[in-house]
Amino acid sequence: MIGDMANAAVLPIKREIPEDRKKELDKYFHRDTEKKKEEKTENTKAE
Repeated sequence: MIGDMANAAVLPIKREIPEDRKKELDKYFHRDTEKKKEEKTENTKAE
């Protein structure tokens, strides 16, 4: 069975990350603050 999965062209497993998990990862890696900084700089450039 493992050999069949390893050699399969397509794995029958969803490859999604739940939104709440994405938010936790963004917070952990400080990506949420980087996005806010980018949004602020874009808003000031637009003005």
